Amino acid sequence: MGNCLGAQRHIVEPDGDRGAPQDLASTPRRVTTLEISNLLSTEIAAVLTDLLPTWNAPRARDVDVAIISGGISNALYRVTLRRTMASPFDAASKTCAVFSQIVVVRVYGENTERFVDREKEVETMRMLHQHGFGPEVLGVFGNGRVEGFLSGQACLEPDDLGREDMAVVIAETLARFHRISSAKGGRGERMLKGFPVARPQAGQGKTP
Repeated sequence: MGNCLGAQRHIVEPDGDRGAPQDLASTPRRVTTLEISNLLSTEIAAVLTDLLPTWNAPRARDVDVAIISGGISNALYRVTLRRTMASPFDAASKTCAVFSQIVVVRVYGENTERFVDREKEVETMRMLHQHGFGPEVLGVFGNGRVEGFLSGQACLEPDDLGREDMAVVIAETLARFHRISSAKGGRGERMLKGFPVARPQAGQGKTP
């Protein structure tokens, strides 16, 4: 924007939302699919524009796509949309604000639907998010979904697991996690297909 040239720029990057209420029936859905072999930022932007009204057909130069490593069966992408506009906080100083929205695009691995029930997986993620676990499911497309990005989250290192204070946090978090199943009235839905459930035989698991 012309009135922002040479002016100070502020970066506004909202944190990933954790635990906000989510209507399970309101998540946008589309049948569009993404091909991992020739995936382009323009294709991702088109899907996000279709699913998320706040994206509103961004220009290619405003969208940054980065691969997130560590996925086992899915391809993961960190997608950032940046928009520059005059700051509403101090119009007289012609300050620019660069508003960033970051999401994660998860493209399911080929044929993984044979052993993962994606509908139950999404339903479970929504429910967990409502209880403060994991990102929000923002939208679902033909072979993947769009999730909120949780900034500043990192996996624990082995040394962290041995700390007494961290052990307390882990135990309390796991207890809160398992109370969700109890509150729902028993065992959760299975997400894996075709795998037998191990059940104790008669006489097993009893104290002699």
